[in-house]
This record gives sequence, structure tokens and C-alpha cells, in this order.
Amino acid sequence: MPVRLEHITLAERVELGCTCLLYAGQYGLVTDLAAGLGTSRQFLYRLRARARTALAAALAPGASGRAGLDTRLLVDDAAVTRAILVLSQVARASVRGIQECLRDMLGVERSVGAIEAVLQEAAARARALAVRPPGPVRAEADEIFAAGRPVLGVVDRHSGAVLALTPAESRDETTWGCTLLDLLAQGTTLASLTADGAEGLRAGARAAGLPEPALDHWHTLRDLDRTRQLLEHQAYRALDVADRSTRAAAAEAYRQQHGHRPRRGARSRPPPIPPASPPPRGQPALPSSAPTTPPASWRGCGKRCGRWTRRRGRSARRPPWLPICRRRPRCCGAWAGGRRTPPPCWSGVVPRWSPA
Repeated sequence: MPVRLEHITLAERVELGCTCLLYAGQYGLVTDLAAGLGTSRQFLYRLRARARTALAAALAPGASGRAGLDTRLLVDDAAVTRAILVLSQVARASVRGIQECLRDMLGVERSVGAIEAVLQEAAARARALAVRPPGPVRAEADEIFAAGRPVLGVVDRHSGAVLALTPAESRDETTWGCTLLDLLAQGTTLASLTADGAEGLRAGARAAGLPEPALDHWHTLRDLDRTRQLLEHQAYRALDVADRSTRAAAAEAYRQQHGHRPRRGARSRPPPIPPASPPPRGQPALPSSAPTTPPASWRGCGKRCGRWTRRRGRSARRPPWLPICRRRPRCCGAWAGGRRTPPPCWSGVVPRWSPA
């Protein structure tokens, strides 16, 4: 069983380890040190080995660059409690939702009862904190409901401090009067009180000796916003009906004029070709009987050269009735749309087709 040597201090152990390490191999050194200290030679040998290991670890070259940050997350009871309160107050999560978040994000299992106990303890500690504003406050009072029971609340308008938040069985004159008297007993001075049209709240304020509460505008603005939304929806429905009626009237007028309703998605034919103009002096003209309008089965390809392609099929062959420029440039190799006026690069036209 190992025995701890209390008479040898830490500084002496460091000195003995370095001495044994520096003078290793000297005959009789370890024996003399063991006899002088009243220890065994095995103790000095173990001390030398530990000193060598510690020095090697301390003087070993480390990784280059700045040391990395420890990104591990320490999850203890305080962290779990803080996560429960944050999820409840900030994320507005339910008890079941908090349980799911703790399991998925932190890998911690907590029962519904444990989470509820943390919330109850936090609520008790918050109620124990007395908020005493330094001067008179302009307070706003109202009732909220939790699980069907009223909760009487008084809030400072400017700072948002919760001066009173008391669950009650009812919201009558007596309950509100006691709540306001308790608030005054804590040292809070009310410069003014704003409330809605609740009769119990107003009667409780009068019973507590406070002036008549001023009427807030929140409920009025809420009713006005609901009326605005209703009128807006009605206006949009009326605009939709008017738009449909206008389009129906336009379609009926088109049907009476053309004998059928306007077709959806019908392809428009190419625009008519303007009348021909005489060619410049000294240049031959096209035959007067040559067609100037392509047949219905051809449509323009959109290029300046005036090529025409069939509506169906992949053929892009030039029809025989279009004249071709002898220079055959790419952009204006043919007259656009079969016009009789030649392009600027024209140097004589050889018709590829002439009427029989």
C-alpha cells in the first residue's frame, strides 16, 4: 500500500526530480539521496520518470497558429433552467414544446412536472420582487384571462414595468379595489390611471380613492380596424365584379360586330405589305403580275432579310416568289416582305419565279 511522504514538500520533489534527471548515471547518487531523506530508491526512480514525462510534455512543439476556441456547450442544471425560461417567455412555447426543444437541441430529458416546477418557481420569485418606481407613474390597467380565470394587471406606460399581475376569482369592484390598494401600500404613486370601459375596474378605482380612470383608445381602434378590413374586402369584391362586367360587355360587343366571340390564343397573320413603288432609274422592275402577299400557309420569321417559314414544320426554305440580291448578304439578302423597292445593296435582281 503506497504511503504519502508528508515531510517532502512540492518544491523539494521538483528539485529531487530535476537532480535525478540531470545526474542520471552517476554512481551512488540515488542511494545517497534515499539514505539522506529516509526513502527508498524506487521512490526517487519514479520521481525521475515523472519529471522526465512532465518536461517532455511541457517542452514538446505545439500546433502552429492561434489556439482554437472551445466550442463545446456545457449543459448543466443552470443552463437547462435558463433554456426553459427563455423558451417560455421569449418563444412563448408550451410545456410540451419546451420538452421537445430540450430533447432535440440539448439532448436533455425533462418531464412535464419538472418543467412546470421551474416555471412556478420563477413566477414566485418574480412576484416577490417589488417594483417601486422613483416617481409618480402613468399606469394602465386591464384584465387578461388565463385558463378562463381573470388576471388583474397594472403596467407603467413609459417604462413597461409590471406593477401588479394578480390572478383572481373575479374582476368586480372589491377585487380591483384591493389590488389598487395593495399597489399604493407598496409605495407606488399613481399620477393617472387609464382603463377600458370595464365597470368593475372603474368602480374599484373609485373605491380605492383614485380619480376616474381615463378611457383608452385601443378597443376603439380595434373596432375601427375591423370595420376598415370589412369595407376594404367589400370594395375589392365590387371592383372584381365591375372588371368582369366590363370584359363581358366588351366580348358581347365583339360578338355582335363579328358574329362570334373573340378567340383566345389565335395567331395573327402577317401585316399587309405596303404598295410597291417604282424601282430607281436604270434598274429592271419585277413582273407586275408577281404576287406581293405571301399565302396564308407562310409567316414571317422576323428577320430583316424577309424570309418566310411555314406555320407547321421545320422548313425555312425561301419561297420562289421572293427576289434575291446578287450579293446575297446575310442581313438583307432579299427584299423585306417582297417589296418592289430594292435595298441599298441591290445590283440587279434575278427573279426566281414569274407567273405563267
